[in-house]
Amino acid sequence: MGVNQKLGADKEVKMKIVIGGLSVFLIFTFFCCSSQETEWQGSIEEVDGVTVVRNPKEPMYEEDIFSSEEELSIGESEGREEYMFQSIRYIAVDEQENIYILDRKAGNLKVFDKNGSLVRTIGKKGQGPGEFNLPGQVFIISEKELWVYDDGNRSFSFFTLDGDFIKSINASKAEGLEAKIDSKGNFSLASMNYSDETGHLSYRLDMYDKKLNYIKRIDSIPGTTDHRGRNLFSPLFSWAIDSDDNIVYGYQKEYKLKVFSTDGNLVKMITKEYKPVKITKEEIDERMASIQPRRKVYIPQYRPAFRRFSIDEEGRIFVMTWQRVEGKEWFYHDIIDSLGRYIAKIPLKGHPRVWKNGKFYTIEEDENGYRYVKRYKVTWKI
Repeated sequence: MGVNQKLGADKEVKMKIVIGGLSVFLIFTFFCCSSQETEWQGSIEEVDGVTVVRNPKEPMYEEDIFSSEEELSIGESEGREEYMFQSIRYIAVDEQENIYILDRKAGNLKVFDKNGSLVRTIGKKGQGPGEFNLPGQVFIISEKELWVYDDGNRSFSFFTLDGDFIKSINASKAEGLEAKIDSKGNFSLASMNYSDETGHLSYRLDMYDKKLNYIKRIDSIPGTTDHRGRNLFSPLFSWAIDSDDNIVYGYQKEYKLKVFSTDGNLVKMITKEYKPVKITKEEIDERMASIQPRRKVYIPQYRPAFRRFSIDEEGRIFVMTWQRVEGKEWFYHDIIDSLGRYIAKIPLKGHPRVWKNGKFYTIEEDENGYRYVKRYKVTWKI
């Protein structure tokens, strides 16, 4: 090899080393910057034995970390009668992804397989064994039994997953508007009462065992008297049970979620800064149309802190906010991870009602108010 050739080769080797080093530097810088961008800005501390998580207004991740794709829709406004519903009220899903759709007005429970084909119909209108008056909720317990709560008959009816009636128990001694049931069959029941003639509301959330014997009160919100009248946009409450049977509860007046252990003790509080959403004139006009003339009402300037929430199988909480997606009837949802950290803000067409095998199920309405059950496939990018 000549001198010039050798010098050229050496120069080429040095250039490769410089380029390689620069590449490593750029990659290192990229990951450093990325880790800084995704650093959570909140705080976690212990206060009197309770874990308190405080979240900032902005999420940990600014980029899209979650996407969903519709893969199944059940319901027909016209067509096959077996796929038509009068009033979808509640849904449940088992491990085989069979879908149980409770039709309140029809007084029955229709079961569809994971492909959306009707498998069977359970129950009918009536007050006898295995019959429903005004069914409100359905639960799957330990993948062995169906429990259906009937508002009209004030009872729980028990069925096998194949639809065979087992028994019913009277629920009149357990006061409550809505129930949640953990994996062991224990109940949490929420009640709402008008505290006075102006319509101010009080709430309470109680625990019962599987025989509907009272255990303890989880939380309560007393009714308050307000000279301004009935609040047309009064905050309500929402709660859910996670995969560890903890009760997660939130009163919409503020962005605060309380987590109670299986024995009913407060173990965690999750808060988040948020921008209040103003109530529009159209919303006020719509609400006023349903109010009796001359009734004294109060209209606040802003919506409550959130609408409702659900919990997926990994303990992530999906909080439905009042912020709409521009140009759509969609709402943004805040995603809070199992540690209580606010990690993402995502737009969703429907609010997740049930999570099963990494998918979520919604109840959605078309422009005519007809309801459908839909299933969405989920993709995570973290």
